[in-house]
Amino acid sequence: MVRAGLVLALVFTLAGLALAGDPRSASGCSTMGGPAPAARSPIAVGWSRRWASTGSRPCYVVPIPARGTWLVTVGVGKSTATALTLMAEGASGPVRQTADLHHLRRVSMTVPAAEGSLRVGLVPASGLITVTSVTLTLVRRETTPLRTIFADDFDGRWLDDAKWRPETGDHGWGNRELQNYTASTANLAVTAGRLSITARRGPASGSFTSGRLNSRFSASYGHLEARIRTPGGAGLLPAFWMLGADAPRIGWPRCGEIDIMESLGRREPSTVHATIHGPDRAGRPWQREVAMATPRPPSSGFHLYALDWWPGSVQISFDGTAYASFAPEDLAPGHPWLFDKPYYVLLNVAVGGDWPKAPSPALPFPQTMQVDYLHWQH
Repeated sequence: MVRAGLVLALVFTLAGLALAGDPRSASGCSTMGGPAPAARSPIAVGWSRRWASTGSRPCYVVPIPARGTWLVTVGVGKSTATALTLMAEGASGPVRQTADLHHLRRVSMTVPAAEGSLRVGLVPASGLITVTSVTLTLVRRETTPLRTIFADDFDGRWLDDAKWRPETGDHGWGNRELQNYTASTANLAVTAGRLSITARRGPASGSFTSGRLNSRFSASYGHLEARIRTPGGAGLLPAFWMLGADAPRIGWPRCGEIDIMESLGRREPSTVHATIHGPDRAGRPWQREVAMATPRPPSSGFHLYALDWWPGSVQISFDGTAYASFAPEDLAPGHPWLFDKPYYVLLNVAVGGDWPKAPSPALPFPQTMQVDYLHWQH
């Protein structure tokens, strides 16, 4: 993780060369050129251009062929740096994105920009990085700030039924889970400005109740974030995730799944997981998963979990640091990219199952996940 004042100089590798410099300086940048679309041909959202092996500088000047919000993606090859910060001066002010490079091979950020050029700076926290490409994709025609399309700050006295639908049942949920999801306020409640999803022991030995919510809203793309405190007990699986809006019609895994946060509590006390799921050609499920070691256990307090989702790009962050990135080129042959269509949001706490295993009889209950807010911007 990058902290202000820690980086006194830049040292990075591009095409095998160790270099130093200041990405905020206009001098020493590598300028990417090439023909832009003709003015008479409007640039459509989704228009993209990639430059490979783009030079030997710690900053890049990329041509912006039209006014709009652009997704800037820097490909990162084999590196010794543990973190990287991208910086740019957008139409409405500075933009930056910090990334944990332990598993990332690309780092993205959205930048509102006028037609002309955009300077992008790279600041490694330490060590060397290898930049393999810079890609520019138009994601919005506007340069105005993203607008909120779905939000819940949980400021009321009860759950907003216009926004959320409790999902109930005790059929194992495909993972041999132990809980019975209910709509009871014992499992789903809004108090003191927070949503509480609470797992409790049931009346019978080895039985449990808990809560699961589905948003009634679905959309494609944008920035989605929630401030969450997870329960810490081993044998639980709190989750903040998404399913394709066509799930009721075509089922899982054909609908696709994006897991923004899953945590195993004391079974993995300082780890969070981000995953995408889909089917192969025969309908068998596949998944791509990234785990991040966190500075403190997720259950130690509230943390910000976020998804930045644009055409052909899924990036997931923990407390503002991107640690997982998925794109169509990451998938094996026969594994379709299912993430360019509407999805809806789910929040739940599962008990037991194939992955977390059953909780110990000694684990104290209730165990609660608290959600301070959830915002979706586009």
